[in-house]
Order: sequence, then C-alpha cells, then structure tokens
Amino acid sequence: MQAKVRFRIHAFTLVELLVVIGIISILISVLLPVLGSVRRQAAMTKCASQLRELGTAMVLYSQDNKGYLPSPRISTPYNVNGILYDKGSSETPGSIVQENVKWWHFLGKYLTKGTVMAQQTTDINQMRSAVYWCPSFDGFLDGGSGVNMIGGINRNFTGYGMNWWLLKIDEPTAQLNSNGFPSGTRQVERFSDATGGNTTGSGPVQGSWYKLDQYHQPAERALLADARQFYLEAKLVPAGQPIPGQRLNFSTNDYSSGITGQRQTTFDFYRHAKYPGIQDATQTTGYFSPDGGKVAYNILYADNHVSGAVDRETGYRACRMRFPG
Repeated sequence: MQAKVRFRIHAFTLVELLVVIGIISILISVLLPVLGSVRRQAAMTKCASQLRELGTAMVLYSQDNKGYLPSPRISTPYNVNGILYDKGSSETPGSIVQENVKWWHFLGKYLTKGTVMAQQTTDINQMRSAVYWCPSFDGFLDGGSGVNMIGGINRNFTGYGMNWWLLKIDEPTAQLNSNGFPSGTRQVERFSDATGGNTTGSGPVQGSWYKLDQYHQPAERALLADARQFYLEAKLVPAGQPIPGQRLNFSTNDYSSGITGQRQTTFDFYRHAKYPGIQDATQTTGYFSPDGGKVAYNILYADNHVSGAVDRETGYRACRMRFPG
C-alpha cells in the first residue's frame, strides 16, 4: 500500500504582501529621482551633441563665405535658398515667410534635412526634430503674432541663441552707457541686424557681419547656447545687485518685469536641471525666484568646443567677457 504524499501550498499572508508592496514603493521613490536625473543628463548630452553639429555648420558656412558668420537676424527682406524672409509680406508656404531671417536659416544646407521655418501645422514636428531645436526646449506657447504660432508653438524660438556681442565689451576701462555699450562708440558690437537700423543711440542697431576668427578669446567666448531667444544677450546688473530671476513666459520682451533697475540675460540657466520656485506668477510679466533651483545649461564656444555650465556667472562672462557690475 503506497503512502499518500501530501503537498502543502504556501501563500503570502496579507502582512507579507503589504511588506513587499512597501519595499517596492520605497525602491520606486528612491529610483524615480535617479531616473529623472539620468533623463535630464541624457537630454543635456544630446543637446551638447547638437550644438557641436551647429558649430561645425557655422565653420562650414564661414568657409563658404570668406570667413564670415551668418547674422543673428536681418530685419530687411532677405532670400535664403529660394525662400524670401520678409516680415512685411504675406505668408506664402514654400516661397515667402512673413518673418525676419534668423541665423539658423543660413545653416540648412550644412545640417541634416528638416524644415528650417515652419509655415504649416505639419511643419512644426519636423522643425522640433531638427538639429537647431534643443530637445529639452518645449517651445513658447505664448507671445508673438498669430502668423508665428504654428501648431501652437512660436516658430521664432528653437531653444538656442547666437551671441551678438563680439568686440570691445571685454575692455575693463570702457565706460558703458545704460544699454551696455561703450559710451560714444558706434554700436557695432551688437550685430542683431547687419543691414539696417541706427548706428548710435537706442533702438534697432546696425551692426556688421563678423568673421569667425574675430571673436576675442574664442575658447571663452560663447557662440551659441541654450537660450530663450534666438540671440544671446547679457545686459548689465547694477554693481552690488544680484542677478534677477528668469522670466516665466515669452511676451513683449524676455526680461523680468517689476524688478527696478536690474537687467538680465537670455540664457536659459535651468534647462537641464531644476527651475527655482516662482516669485511672481503673473502670466505676462511673471518670473522665477533668483534663488533656489539647479543651474545646468550648455554653451558652444567660438573655438567649437561645448561645455556645460552650472552657475549663472559663466553665461555672463561667456557672452560679454565681463561680469555685470
């Protein structure tokens, strides 16, 4: 007679199940910040890679144009590769863009294929996947004229800006006026528009197309960087005053309103890390707190190397070779 073999089935008790769930929850809470940090670091690395490609395109462009760089912006009508950029004309997909030409429009032939300026809703996805669009930049969902809001995103801003400060700003003895220019000099250092505008005083500035080798101290001078405008600018902060908080949204300008006597820069200091708390939540004029958060942004220097920055002072110096105040 064979003995019966009995098997005892073991199951989790409710207490054991709750303990396992608790352990898993703790592991998730520990790993999520780490995974978020890894994702941000990967995005920053991809951004840096794209900046290097843009730097190479700048070099190729300069080699084809007697050493000259493209202008950050031209406000007069200008034709690039069969597309007329004319802010005064009617938008005509494929032939006329009702906007000023920007620096990245000149680089299309040297980059991977993609739409250099969205004109239809279907174009915006191509534009956002292009090299000249920072992968960590969501795009401005506000501001600008209706014609520039393509697919709900302002097509004028790709997350990278070009430095328009080139010469003389690093002179320590220069007496600068309220706009940050050496007093009594022609404002050629800021070449936002190389074809028209004023040569002195305030308002749109007539500049010059400069050659790549005219950047002073190229290993320290920013050429492109993570930015909230298509240009890099670093206005003065009065002596003894801290750098103000970064603007929340794009509106009529890109500086924090309501901060008397203080100017700031168009760098996007916190793009690859953590934005600080909001000090003023007003939709059109609000700004982040100047304290808190974590700084991390990329700079492409004029010698074509890319470096990440973890403080705001680096951006000011790379843009103007001097710290405000």
